[in-house]
Amino acid sequence: MHDLTLAPVSGTTAATVVVVDDDPSHLELLTMTLESYRSATGERFAVMGFEDPAEALSRLPAEGPVVMICDNRFPLSTGLDWLPDFVRADMGPVILLTGTGSEEIAAEAFRQGASDYLTKSAVLDEPSLLHGAVTEALRRHQLVERNRELSRALKLANAELARKNERLARLTDAAHRFVDDVAHDFRTPLAVIQEFSSLVLDGIGGTLTSTQSEYVTFIHAATKDLAHLVDDFLDSSKLRAGVLGVDRHPVAVATIIDPVRHLIEARAAARAVSVEIAIDPDLPLVFADPEKARRVLVNLAVNGIKFTARNSRIRITARTGDAGGVCIGVADQGPGLSAAECRAIFERFRQGPASTQEGIKGFGLGLSIARELTHINLGALGVTSTPGAGSEFTFTLVANEPGEIVRRHLDHVATGAGPGAVAVLEVRAGDDDSAALRTFLTGACHPLDLVIEGVETGEMILVGATAEPDRWIERLRGMDDAPPFTATVVMTADPAEQRRDLEHAIRSRLPDVIRAPAESQDGGRHG
Repeated sequence: MHDLTLAPVSGTTAATVVVVDDDPSHLELLTMTLESYRSATGERFAVMGFEDPAEALSRLPAEGPVVMICDNRFPLSTGLDWLPDFVRADMGPVILLTGTGSEEIAAEAFRQGASDYLTKSAVLDEPSLLHGAVTEALRRHQLVERNRELSRALKLANAELARKNERLARLTDAAHRFVDDVAHDFRTPLAVIQEFSSLVLDGIGGTLTSTQSEYVTFIHAATKDLAHLVDDFLDSSKLRAGVLGVDRHPVAVATIIDPVRHLIEARAAARAVSVEIAIDPDLPLVFADPEKARRVLVNLAVNGIKFTARNSRIRITARTGDAGGVCIGVADQGPGLSAAECRAIFERFRQGPASTQEGIKGFGLGLSIARELTHINLGALGVTSTPGAGSEFTFTLVANEPGEIVRRHLDHVATGAGPGAVAVLEVRAGDDDSAALRTFLTGACHPLDLVIEGVETGEMILVGATAEPDRWIERLRGMDDAPPFTATVVMTADPAEQRRDLEHAIRSRLPDVIRAPAESQDGGRHG
């Protein structure tokens, strides 16, 4: 049964079928056909008939939907002439009716917005065609109206969401600015407390009793913890703003671990935790910012010490990793993490359940920052854990091999939140100026943050995320302390779409082995 009571979305008003035909007999026949169908089916719709299209247009019902059935032949015009007016009235679908079939008329009717096209002969032979056309036209109209309403609702919801997001962004920025300001303001008094507590412990102000020494030691350790939290907040702010500088170059793994060994052992001794360090022999040089790598190591070690029971140990290892790189791990004997906790532990302000259960101080920033610093060093941070048996946190460092460095850097850019374009620049300086240029670029090239230096040529390849490398070069040349150099844009491309071309452009200009620091193997900068 055809249902002509399909109501518009905006209300429950029954449909009206308006028939327009200048032939009174045809008009009567069409209206009677529709009224007969209405009586037989009990459907709710009104039928109106007009011989003049202008009169029909002026007397359309105030509420719809309306189905217009319009003949194509009139004394001084055609139905096609009136179609635009009926469509603009936007009361409902329009069906064009002709005495004889014509593909040209049908095509033009559809172009002007008609929902259907029928011939009178077909309707007279089979009245159900008219019923079906009306039903289908109403169904389509209802879907169109429903889509319109949903579209309007979606636009309103999006506008409301945009307003809320804007307000949330303002509140978030205000909160970040407050935290940054507080962190900066804390640094000076914390430094004073640390310095003077250290002087007191050294006996500068006089000999302490054992109880006094114990108290001052607690003060000194607490200020160190608070200073570490302040550093976490400031690093988090720099990472969020994308202004944390980076200086990657070839470095030996031992020069990452050895400078912080004493610090880690001292922190562990304060909690009666021992530290075991095992570095595999013959590890390759890695391409990294050693200061960032040390921050990650200290972060993971301090985290492991916090959750390891007294008189237990943590174990720091360095071993060969994937693609010839190095994997540094910190294994603790803490309570361990579930699989779900392992997946969530690196999120900002996320702490494991042991933190709250044991009252351990922290804001859940340390591991998030460690992940970002590892990402900056073109590596990955991960964790394996067994509840009740401890955890091992590992981070990887890329080997000092040009092809792998390029691959990791393009991965780093492609997965970041930057401009989505990678620029490759060829920078040259004279032999006497190459060291100065390298030092200068290290400090000024962010976010063009991959600097690879040739062995003998005084040539450097810069790779980084930017969509405007020419403006970047102009900015470099405008700096007063820039040494003499020439720079050429090799190419700018999307790493997701032109990965192979980028790799070729970079690798074809690279030496086989990236030079280690000339003055030593201790992780110093190129000089």
